[in-house]
Amino acid sequence: MTEFIISSDLCLKLFEETRFNKQGDLANYIPELAQVDPALFSFSYCDVFGREFHLGDREAEFSLQSTSKPFIYSLALEILGIDKVHSYVGVEPTGEAFNSIIELEEKSHRPFNPMINSGAIATTSLVLMDSILRNETSSESLEKILVFLSSLAGKKLFVSDKIYFS
Repeated sequence: MTEFIISSDLCLKLFEETRFNKQGDLANYIPELAQVDPALFSFSYCDVFGREFHLGDREAEFSLQSTSKPFIYSLALEILGIDKVHSYVGVEPTGEAFNSIIELEEKSHRPFNPMINSGAIATTSLVLMDSILRNETSSESLEKILVFLSSLAGKKLFVSDKIYFS
């Protein structure tokens, strides 16, 4: 049997080294997220052969928030192609925080990249606009995104009304 690319011992070591990291704060600008137990922590690893290794609070549900950015970007690329997407969103690094919404390239007025909020809003808008052009309803547009994210997560995802309204 082929060994894991990263050993289970290394996974355990990484889990132990990082699970008690107290840097950062809960997202108190979203009241519902400010109530999340900060002690929840999980580590999962899947190698190129599909073997999995999990530690911690794997079953705890969490809000995707900014972790959805690379996935929505990939969906936009899949639907529209690289040239179309990059005509609206750049791929350059920025010194701005992930939640930057006002930072745009000077000449093109595009967001610098899809990993800051302005870029994520742009890529999500591209996916939604494609749905509108296909005469899909807003519910169908949201469902397209949820089905895609669910396929990556390996389970059905949903929009939390509590977090949405919070």
